[in-house]
Amino acid sequence: DPCMVLKRELTFIPLFGWFALKFRMIAVERSAGTAALKKLVARAKREIAAGRQIVIMPEGTRKGPDDPPDYKPGAAALYGALDVPCVPFGLNAGLYWPRRKFLRHPGTIIIEFLPAIPPGLPRKDFQMRLQAAIERSTERLVAEGREKQN
Repeated sequence: DPCMVLKRELTFIPLFGWFALKFRMIAVERSAGTAALKKLVARAKREIAAGRQIVIMPEGTRKGPDDPPDYKPGAAALYGALDVPCVPFGLNAGLYWPRRKFLRHPGTIIIEFLPAIPPGLPRKDFQMRLQAAIERSTERLVAEGREKQN
């Protein structure tokens, strides 16, 4: 029973937003700063206690395949507070679904789940390990996707 973390604005989309709320996803008011982070951690603790898994995109949004990484503090805050393993994943969605565009390009979006990062690492070590794993996987998946496009 995964619990997605998403920006609150997505809950305003007809049907999608209603389902996100119905299935108890965690909507974050990103402009609220540290207050939003505290609410995110508190809610995630309740969901973990209920047996759910938390799914969060550490950059907080989709990005283009050549954009530099911009990891937000949410994933590291959850990792430190929840004391559970973190399973990172890489994906090539930026090739086929550009940011801020409804149109998509033909192709197959691939999600690659990576080895779990065990709980208990210092925040900085976790952040470096998470980013390195995701970026390495994503770069490879994007390169493979570009080869198929040519």
